[in-house]
Amino acid sequence: MPVSIEAELYIGGKHYEGVIENLSAEGFHFSAVPSKMPSDLYPGDEVELAFNLPSEETLILQCNVKWAEKTRPESTPGTLGLEITERSFEYDDFYMNTYSNYMGIIQKDGKDVRSILKLFLISS
Repeated sequence: MPVSIEAELYIGGKHYEGVIENLSAEGFHFSAVPSKMPSDLYPGDEVELAFNLPSEETLILQCNVKWAEKTRPESTPGTLGLEITERSFEYDDFYMNTYSNYMGIIQKDGKDVRSILKLFLISS
């Protein structure tokens, strides 16, 4: 689902500022200034992604790089696909509420859709 959330990516003791442009229950599409990103990011590399929840609490998630897209063949990656490797209750709750708000469906037929989403997140 499309979003715009400021975030920081931590790789090998260094951090890189960017934006989460899309999120799902399983991961993120992260964009940063290509010239500031390391050039040697590959699928499977372990990173940490940090961003603030609406409560101002900072959430830090362990992720793997799924893909790295370069703007030009000789440049460093500008966008990354990240897969969450260690899910947390805080992220699942954030995702569930964000998805519900994005879809505009808190209730359907008098039932709270978030409980259905929670079951989906738990089972995946």
